[in-house]
Amino acid sequence: MAHRYFEKSSHTEAYALYRPTYPESVYDAILKYCYESSGLREAELELAVDVGCGSGQSTLPLGKYFKKVIGVDISQEQIKHAPQNISNISFQVGQSEDLNFLKNDTVDLITVAQALHWMDLDKFYPEVERTLKPGGVFVAYGYGKNILDVQEADALQNQRR
Repeated sequence: MAHRYFEKSSHTEAYALYRPTYPESVYDAILKYCYESSGLREAELELAVDVGCGSGQSTLPLGKYFKKVIGVDISQEQIKHAPQNISNISFQVGQSEDLNFLKNDTVDLITVAQALHWMDLDKFYPEVERTLKPGGVFVAYGYGKNILDVQEADALQNQRR
């Protein structure tokens, strides 16, 4: 079941004003991992998809690195407040669990910034696997300490801190 929040215009305006942004170092780390994982060089990064994008705070920085970026959010009101005049970035309303607008093996990077907890992961993860290119990267990030789904991965993450 898809959760629907931030639907009213007043909620969306507050979200855009007060949602924290991420430092450039977060995107540097994501890009470094993309290069290492895929073997691609900067000029070869084709498509990034930011799922649960809200009004675009985590989507916009990706536009500097990818030829095309698509932000997807379930809230039509959030998408209405996203920037619309950036040549390589587009936004659309949609559920994270249904990425049928993307072909198989076509995406270099899928990101979810502080929205993974809203998603039906049993349906979302197969969509991630279907759409990522071989060597493609999925990154979920947020504020504070995040807990990974797999206990071994969470333990490894905690060792690195």
